[in-house]
Amino acid sequence: MTSSSQTRWPQLAEVCGSDDVPPERDIGVVGSAQLEVMQALWRHYLRPDSLGTDEHPNNFLNVLWCSVDASRKKAIDLELQVNVRDRGHCAVRTLPKSKLIAHVRFLDRDGHPYLVVDQKWFDDLQRSAFSIYGLVDVAGMKKYLSQSGSVPDGTITSLRERIDRVAAENQHCAFISLADSMVVKTNWSAGAGGYEATYQPEKFIALLGTVSEVFASVFGMPAYAVATQGSNQCGDGTLIHVSKEGNHVLIPSLATPFAELFEIERAARSATKLRIHRPSPLYLSKSLFQSLRFKGHSTPSVLVERLIKHESEVVSTESSFYLPTSEAELRGFLA
Repeated sequence: MTSSSQTRWPQLAEVCGSDDVPPERDIGVVGSAQLEVMQALWRHYLRPDSLGTDEHPNNFLNVLWCSVDASRKKAIDLELQVNVRDRGHCAVRTLPKSKLIAHVRFLDRDGHPYLVVDQKWFDDLQRSAFSIYGLVDVAGMKKYLSQSGSVPDGTITSLRERIDRVAAENQHCAFISLADSMVVKTNWSAGAGGYEATYQPEKFIALLGTVSEVFASVFGMPAYAVATQGSNQCGDGTLIHVSKEGNHVLIPSLATPFAELFEIERAARSATKLRIHRPSPLYLSKSLFQSLRFKGHSTPSVLVERLIKHESEVVSTESSFYLPTSEAELRGFLA
């Protein structure tokens, strides 16, 4: 931040460094195109003769609210408050410190820190692509194959035909089969115009239940699902690409939640072997679990107490938890 921009802040503004962004509290994010307007509004709001009756500067600014999920040497992971009206829905985006123009807080009336960020980064943030991911797998396949050698003739054909029917009824999702396992993906928008229509994790969990039932029925073995949600770091919003020749399939999913699916699956497998918890038909990441629309809008403490910690290379220590549960159990808590 330049010295000239510092002088435009009101006297009661405290300009802080990029390493001093506080964790565990609400932080406002503002695009740099609003910097001068923001400074003028706060100078007026905090003028000595103010009686405290003026409208708050935030009423005139485009402010996105977040908190710090993790802070590193060159970047800050911001947990964006996508929805706080009827569900506690957050998603993490990474802010390179090179894109931070100013970090300021006001010592009167407000006290919240504000981050002024590069305008292009701010605009891209509002256009971010987000996804929900699910993984369905059959339990015990390795042991079955070691004893039987192969699955009965027609098994994979039956699976393909039944999943084709499920996919035809859910064309907003992509279904990627790998014999006895499957990845399911759907995209959602954080924008006000499409959020309610596209972010429907309760329906997605029910769909994973349907897919699990198909796998269990076809293979004659129990199946389970893992699910998570968050930002998608690449792609143009396309769910899946298949080349015109049909021999190249692309899943544009260079994303933390996609990798988190497999971390949770490995952790759950290990935890069941160690008898930390019993095998469950459904494992939800903390980020997806907390975003569900619960009765009374508050996360049930009886479920929070059952969150399992796991090691992760892709999410912060505060986020690396999963919930062993079932669709039937969740149904009793959901609005």
